[in-house]
Amino acid sequence: MLCDHPPACPPSCGHCLAFDRITRSLCSLAPASASSKWCAVHEELQAKLLKSYKRMTLAVDSFDADSLPSSFEAVAEESDVKILRSWSEAARNKWSLTLRVVVARDEHHRQFYQGGDWGHCLFVSTLKDESERLERLMRALDRRAYVLTLAKSQAEWILDTPSIEFICDEPMETPPTPPATPPQGPARDLPLILSKNQRKKAHRKKARQEGSASPPSGDLFPDDDCCPEASSRHLTTSDHLARLRDYLVPPPSLPTSISSSTWTTVISSLFRLVILRTPSLAPLALDPVDDGPHLSSVEEFLDLLEDRMELKCGEEIGALWIGLKFQKSTSEDVKDPGFIGISVLGDAIRDAFRSEVDKEAKHIKILGGRVFKEPTKGEIPGEGWDLFYQFISCSGCSLSITNTFNSWTRNRRLALLGGLPAWLTPGESPTEHAFRLAGMVLCSSNSTNCGKKIKRVEQKETSTRRRGVAKAVVVEEWERAWLFCKMPLDTEWSNAILEALVSSPHFSILARNVATGEHTHYPPTSRCTTLACKCCTGSELWLGRVRSGLNPAERRAASWTTTTFFAVDSVMDSFQTNSSPERRFGFKYEDNRDCLIVDERPYSASGDWESFAQGVADVVIQARGANNLKELLGNERVRAMDEGELQPPSSGEVRLMRRGKAGAEGDLAYSVYAETLKARTMFREQ
Repeated sequence: MLCDHPPACPPSCGHCLAFDRITRSLCSLAPASASSKWCAVHEELQAKLLKSYKRMTLAVDSFDADSLPSSFEAVAEESDVKILRSWSEAARNKWSLTLRVVVARDEHHRQFYQGGDWGHCLFVSTLKDESERLERLMRALDRRAYVLTLAKSQAEWILDTPSIEFICDEPMETPPTPPATPPQGPARDLPLILSKNQRKKAHRKKARQEGSASPPSGDLFPDDDCCPEASSRHLTTSDHLARLRDYLVPPPSLPTSISSSTWTTVISSLFRLVILRTPSLAPLALDPVDDGPHLSSVEEFLDLLEDRMELKCGEEIGALWIGLKFQKSTSEDVKDPGFIGISVLGDAIRDAFRSEVDKEAKHIKILGGRVFKEPTKGEIPGEGWDLFYQFISCSGCSLSITNTFNSWTRNRRLALLGGLPAWLTPGESPTEHAFRLAGMVLCSSNSTNCGKKIKRVEQKETSTRRRGVAKAVVVEEWERAWLFCKMPLDTEWSNAILEALVSSPHFSILARNVATGEHTHYPPTSRCTTLACKCCTGSELWLGRVRSGLNPAERRAASWTTTTFFAVDSVMDSFQTNSSPERRFGFKYEDNRDCLIVDERPYSASGDWESFAQGVADVVIQARGANNLKELLGNERVRAMDEGELQPPSSGEVRLMRRGKAGAEGDLAYSVYAETLKARTMFREQ
């Protein structure tokens, strides 16, 4: 019974007993006759509704049971796809009739019998149980037809495909932070980028100024680019189909470095993959219905779904819409997660650039294209990375699909130059910027621990005469600075940088070729100049030392004792396992060199980690043919534009300048563009 339905009136109430759905109350009109419960209007309506649900109930009761499989075991044993399809159509017809009976009977009893009695509720519950059984049967039929169709197409390997894991739940899109001082010139006339709440407040304020008491009904954000999630709150099946067609059309914001054919090829590949992994869709694409012609494109498949929309109640379009969504890392509790993952997107982009020889790898032809069993090992070219950036703003996700170290460092360098601004890590130091421009990666360091520390420690005498008497000992600890980085293997610039570091007396270098595991550079074997100090050996690189005395003079004259050190033969294995960024994604680069750089300056000249890192950066900058970081940044930007890696900003783009101090080098300006990439919202619509 409805919670808001008024209690039944006694027979002597003198008015119609029907519940008016418009006024949400009992009808106030008088009964049509002394023996009637309802007024003339509701008496006629009651007769129509009663006749309607009785007719549908009779259709359910007289449904031909022979048109359905006798059991679920019969479904599992059937090997004819046509029979499975006929069973599926019959099951859907009965399921549709059952739901219509539930709705019609419930509507009748709510209006004229206060929600119905116990017998009505029991009957409706029985119908709902039958509806759920039919839904399970249709899923079983779809699954069986799916397995048989894959077997016929020799594509059973689709069933063994591992589940997709989305690496991170990145936000929809974060606009760049505007500078403290608004940019001069044309930038002041550009629209202000507002958050969702700010847009709501601005809309309400505008409505009040126009004399409206409240915002008008409907969409608060008429511009889809301003709030894409608002425009997709109440999408119908036809809206979903229109959006799916729009996916195949390159967006207006697509940069000139990406061709329209590349966009269409990649998106079509994603469509094919999702269709092939959806049991209700794959048989339609692989095995034509009613011996019809084979579909030769994704567009033709969407036309087929549109023709079947009324027959299937839009479920097939809904399955494709859900499948073309990014799967989240929290998808265990999410119903119907999508099939799109970072690796899937990366593989689709790689497939668009497969070589002719690689295209003969094991695959299945579907909708005029191919879905490959194994992803290609080829690297993504520059155009492919530009396309990947249109969808993903997470730099960690871009790292997870790289195959080579050079590809990763290329993206890191272009992020600093302004080509891929969302992949630039905020708060990086000038040293890290120099490493980015030189193709190096700073992986680990002791920036928070290194330096000199002096402390006074109270110790108790142990001699017989002065046992228990406390004395003060001055202890000095010294941990010299170090950093672990990666650099390209055997390139002109990387070799020049490494040789410049090795030739400098301020650094000790331990380098190893990752592919072969062979050490290419060892630190020189040096010992402390203080007599009787054996703090360094040929197989150890000291890190921490300590010395003490009863007073400062005695402490300075004391010998150093090594407390911590790097084992030269094994330290690189430890760094490779624990500090290499790519290892958290389960792979290892083979085209780079691991390098440990240790501060070799004497005690009097050594300082904090920043001065050590700046010294390393100065050597790197000079080896790259520049005098300072600003000049290196300009040289790399010119080189990137000459090689076609970086496109100059168009007149319509907003160029915001983020200022960063680089010590004595002065102010540096890094280009960050206000991005409005429509592709970022495509596979995240609900």
